[in-house]
Amino acid sequence: MEKHKFLLLFLLFVLTLPQQPLLLQPAEQQAPEIFFSNIENNTILFGGTVKTYENSFPFFGITSGEWRAAYLGQMPGYIVNAAECCKKFFYVGTIYIYEFPAILLVDVSPGEEPRIILIYADLPLFGVDLLPLNDTLYISGYIYRYRPVSESDIIVIRYNITTEKIIDSIVFGSEAFDDYPKRMLFDGKTIVIAGDTYAYNVSQSDILIARLTPDLKLLGDMAVGGAGRENLEDALLARDGSIILVGTTVGGDGTPDAFIAKVSDVGGIQYLEAVPGYRNMYAISASTFNDSYIVTLYGELEEEKIYTLLLSYPQQAYWNTMPQTIYIVNSSLGTPTPLKTHYNGFAIQAGNILVTITEEKKALCLDKNCSTITIHFLDFKKYAPAYFSTLHGWRAPYSVTKTREKPQLYISTLVQPLKKINLATADFHIETQQYEKKIDILRELVKLIERNMLLLVFVPVVVVFFLLFYEIRRKK
Repeated sequence: MEKHKFLLLFLLFVLTLPQQPLLLQPAEQQAPEIFFSNIENNTILFGGTVKTYENSFPFFGITSGEWRAAYLGQMPGYIVNAAECCKKFFYVGTIYIYEFPAILLVDVSPGEEPRIILIYADLPLFGVDLLPLNDTLYISGYIYRYRPVSESDIIVIRYNITTEKIIDSIVFGSEAFDDYPKRMLFDGKTIVIAGDTYAYNVSQSDILIARLTPDLKLLGDMAVGGAGRENLEDALLARDGSIILVGTTVGGDGTPDAFIAKVSDVGGIQYLEAVPGYRNMYAISASTFNDSYIVTLYGELEEEKIYTLLLSYPQQAYWNTMPQTIYIVNSSLGTPTPLKTHYNGFAIQAGNILVTITEEKKALCLDKNCSTITIHFLDFKKYAPAYFSTLHGWRAPYSVTKTREKPQLYISTLVQPLKKINLATADFHIETQQYEKKIDILRELVKLIERNMLLLVFVPVVVVFFLLFYEIRRKK
């Protein structure tokens, strides 16, 4: 505890220093790694990190009409989500002040420089998601504590945008194990927290769904999962009140398989499918587009071939066993990476170009030299049945968490210059065609030889041995 007090005093001392950059801009800057791209009305909010040889630095950007801007912070950290509230734009993530983590909140107002706000305590804090309700911004994250055991618990903070003060907070989690939030949603009455839990009464790791009142009272929770380890990546509220969950589960070969589930508090598990792929497959994001739910996957669908897969489900009470449309998404700049995209449309990153697919399609270039990009949608539906499998044995126990002791929270504004990153629009085209499997005979022959090398070496030896044995017996 004395160590925590010292760290807190040290943080307070650092934040009262003269307003100078605490860390110089890295000389070697790499391409930005984008984690998300949220489309809200005509505004695109995106963020992630820029990695250097030694650290990663928070990176975020915005485009709204003619207004385009992207920034790079000068302290180690990352940005993982963003939301619009009260005609402002907020980004959330984690920042490290001399290796001590605190929640990073960035306030961006049109025509003004971004403001960096820190929320910290005497324990490590990590920011994950944002939920705007009227003039209140709910910030979810997790807190890491060391006593009575080392564990992480979920924290939700109420932040008043008008007064710029913390109203209240709640901490909850399972006993003696780790809990993490991934998505925060609002169903019109309650705040829904979806994440991961390692509770005593679940298997290795399950999906946690908890409900809070807007004044931060824990109403209840349930864990969803099978005998293996499940990890959530994204969640979305469906029209019928159920929750769409996407993430990974450990398959029979020990590698991650993507899963898509639809869960209701009343009806239980309504839909549950896995996409094992060849090796590692990940379900990345769940969003809506037109009258469909969009799920994006990424991984090794075939041997040594990594794909981005796009699944489209109809927005109706009951799903069919297969998605309505299935596309492999490729680009002229190579295999794109799907991004988390809240609510509307979907987004991908290919090189230094960010492409968002909504009613108004846009491509943004994070470089001085912007080349034209072509997006290929390859219809994969006729091959898809071989890649989908039904999961069994999942259950949904209730009441796996309880409220825990919450820390004293502090808030401070850090005045620090941000480096602007070039951001421009890029030309792009969309092409749709059928996917046709192509077999490389030479490549398959090489793989066959590699896999059967021992057999190819052993068989001739055995044949020679028997020939010698036969020749010796014949001469005798």
